[in-house]
Amino acid sequence: MPLLSRLVATELPTWSVRAAYDLCPAAVQTAALNAYGLQNRLRRARASTRLGFLAASETWPLEVQIRYTAERLRRILDVAFRSVPFYAAYRDMQGELAGPDEHVLGLLDALPVVSRDMLMAEPDAFMSHPRRRRAVAAHTSGTTGSPLTVYVDQDVECWNDALVLRRDLWAGYRPGDWIARLVGDPVVPLRQASPLYPWRASWTDRRLYLSSYHLSTDTAGRMAQELAKRRPAFLMGYPSTLTSLVRLADEAFGDWTPKAILYSSEPLHAHQRALLEQAFPVPIRGFYGCAERAVSATECEAGRYHLNVVDGCVQGQYGQAPYDACTYVTSLLNETMPLVRYAIGDTLRVDRQARCPCGRSLPVIADVVTKEEDVLVTESGRRISPSVLTWAFKDLAGLESSQIVQTSQRDIVVRVVVSPKRFAVVRDELSERLRQLTFDEFSIRVVRCDELQITAMGKSRFVVGLHD
Repeated sequence: MPLLSRLVATELPTWSVRAAYDLCPAAVQTAALNAYGLQNRLRRARASTRLGFLAASETWPLEVQIRYTAERLRRILDVAFRSVPFYAAYRDMQGELAGPDEHVLGLLDALPVVSRDMLMAEPDAFMSHPRRRRAVAAHTSGTTGSPLTVYVDQDVECWNDALVLRRDLWAGYRPGDWIARLVGDPVVPLRQASPLYPWRASWTDRRLYLSSYHLSTDTAGRMAQELAKRRPAFLMGYPSTLTSLVRLADEAFGDWTPKAILYSSEPLHAHQRALLEQAFPVPIRGFYGCAERAVSATECEAGRYHLNVVDGCVQGQYGQAPYDACTYVTSLLNETMPLVRYAIGDTLRVDRQARCPCGRSLPVIADVVTKEEDVLVTESGRRISPSVLTWAFKDLAGLESSQIVQTSQRDIVVRVVVSPKRFAVVRDELSERLRQLTFDEFSIRVVRCDELQITAMGKSRFVVGLHD
């Protein structure tokens, strides 16, 4: 079955694969998801081999955390100095890697800050070229309006899988538990505006894929009834999609209650948490990460976020933080595209005095300061999350940044920063993708501009919606 093999060998969100998937009957789509589920089981099995190390890291004293970070930093900087073009001018610093741990950590201050714009403008300058053949392409979500492609080691992806799995385990996950997903999984063809079954199930890895693209007043009740019927142990999603489901489903969940709610990709605001806790009096656990695989954090049972330590470090984590408002992070694992002093765009501040009631010694961070975005609300009542909309902007060559503004119930304006030469191609492709994602419920106008308005946090708002 060459088509099925193609479908499960590639991430479903890519547009060419989605088109092929959408043409298949529902039974073939379900078969493809179950074959893909076998791959997920293998990934989790590989990730499980890292759990022992991660468990040990949860009780590392400060001096062990510093020793680990310095050792990993020595390796990352050695690769950068030897084989990354951007760091050619700093190769005379290579001899300093033999110094004490504190000295190695201090070397970061002598290196330049790397911005998203720099990576987008000249990605090859940051690649470790001898390792390129082992690279895996990863795409940032683009919720700043500027999607970015980075390259990571396959082993780094395995570590990331392990960190996400640990979040689930902290929340009570056990092998065999079903997880209902309400994230950007394009499992139901977009040509079906209001499908009778806005979900697909994968028994091989115990996943119920709810289509966040189809979340509306019409479908939310059916989703809730399916959850009440299948009774998955966990409900996972973006905060915006989870809260929309609860609002729109109108208590159609019956007596079903999950073990916990899992979220990521967006900040969970206080009013959203209150709504979810009212609907489901269960633990809510988040995971903070980035496609660049430069840093991550996990929410514990005490409701605090802990840096995971093993995959990256925040500048100032073990000493004085930078004086400006930016947060610089350094990947400790990715030798394909070493990111050193990378301005991640969010604000992470380590609380060095915090002692978490959970008993873990992993560093505690204050609430992540990030962008705050609206959702698009269609005339029919469909609520479309910013994290869903980002898929329309991926892989658009020449697109520098973008912003979606809903000006009325029927109209949206998409502002794009792109060269005049590329504008027509970007405009036409983006209009078609957004038309599909919004089910033709909007009149879409794409306009070119020289720059977008920047917030105090250094980001442009990706979605500006109509406020209730």
